[in-house]
Amino acid sequence: MNSQKEIRNIKIKNQLELWLFCAIIGAVAGGLVWALLKIMAVGMNLIWEWIPERFSFPYYTIAVCVIGAFFVGVFRKMFGDYPEEMETVMAKVKTEKHYDYKNMLVMMIAAVLPLLIGSSVGPEAGLTGIIVGMCYWAGDNLKFARQHAKEYSQIGVAASLSVLFHAPLFGLFEVEENTLEENNSEQNVVPAGISSKIFIYGIAIQGFNGSFHDIAAHEHFQGEQIQLICCATFEQVFENIKRDPTVIGMVAIENTIAGSLLHNYELLRDSGTTIAGEHKLQIHHCICCLPEDDWTTISEVHSHPVALMQCRKYLSNHPDLKAVEAEDTAGSAEYIAKNQCHGWAAICNAAAAKLHGLKILEDHIEDNKHNYTRFLVVCNPNKADFLRPIEKADKASLVFNVPHEEGSLSKVLTILSFYDINLTKIQSLPIIGHEWEYLFYVDVTYNNITRYHQSIDAIIPLTSEMKILGEYKGE
Repeated sequence: MNSQKEIRNIKIKNQLELWLFCAIIGAVAGGLVWALLKIMAVGMNLIWEWIPERFSFPYYTIAVCVIGAFFVGVFRKMFGDYPEEMETVMAKVKTEKHYDYKNMLVMMIAAVLPLLIGSSVGPEAGLTGIIVGMCYWAGDNLKFARQHAKEYSQIGVAASLSVLFHAPLFGLFEVEENTLEENNSEQNVVPAGISSKIFIYGIAIQGFNGSFHDIAAHEHFQGEQIQLICCATFEQVFENIKRDPTVIGMVAIENTIAGSLLHNYELLRDSGTTIAGEHKLQIHHCICCLPEDDWTTISEVHSHPVALMQCRKYLSNHPDLKAVEAEDTAGSAEYIAKNQCHGWAAICNAAAAKLHGLKILEDHIEDNKHNYTRFLVVCNPNKADFLRPIEKADKASLVFNVPHEEGSLSKVLTILSFYDINLTKIQSLPIIGHEWEYLFYVDVTYNNITRYHQSIDAIIPLTSEMKILGEYKGE
């Protein structure tokens, strides 16, 4: 017991040291950015305003540029090719697992000198090498920082870019994007769920902590730091993505017993989001109550209508229990625990019951043990490349309409078959205001991305309102 406590204390201590050092890196990076910008502002004011106002020189601008270019050329000849661009610095970090910090003073001068004479290089170019060098110095000289030098360098660069451009999210995404581009160039793509451990994903879900959406999000982004955004409705999930393009949505789309969530298809099509992945979760239900209650005291069972339906046979064996529909499975458990509802039980996942301190009367009470729910990972189209490598995609979701004519749908399906495209699902929804006309939501899988693109080109003339909802790696 004592050894476990000591291990836990060590882990807490290490985590606190990690966060403290990250905070220090961010502060130092921000301070360096401020200092560089201050020196640059003073120097540029001196060269381009103070001197010209007091002394009149013919062809002053040309002279400054020529003399400045000469000094930059001599400097680079003597000390090396500085400043290095961010892409070059991060590539060295990736390939060499290190970055030389011995020429820190040279890098600082190289960062400022071109800016003073009006060169096209941006301040971020010189800063990247300085910050990364500082982080690797810490990794070489501080024992606890040695294993995380690469992550610290990414934090430092992200902090620098955030301060420089007054855009915190840009700093994070720019570093992440460059990391992905480097991986792509080496055909070593980082799929969703196993990228940088410093990146935090904001995941919007319908439901509460401990819900199946929560479980699906943590399983899909296993190993990543995620921040849940709990929403009362699916509409709110998509509203969060629209309001903040960095947010990712985890949305249930179909269940092997209850069938498709038709409304979510409409929300997906109208939202302008794209599908970047999917996750299939086996659904297990338990019945739980307050610790003081048991089978002799409970009279009501609360849960989502779908969950109640999936446990219908089990509930039929307990005819004295009144089934009460609620908005969420985990939400029912939370409500009972928060309000101390004696005599009430909830049907939810066992994780939600434990989260809220409820007693599990019986687990795995679902009627069908082959009960799965399929979730879609949805996001702003500009963010999709961060979550999935398009060249690894083998599944696509489409929506289209066909003329109300004999054989119109079969022609589309025949073309898909000709190009060896496997149809895994088709769901029709009526078009409001157009009698006997339907939108067809289709999921397809493919082994050859070229033939898939050819099939899309071939069916477009036969359809209207054709839209690709997403191309992603199927499970």
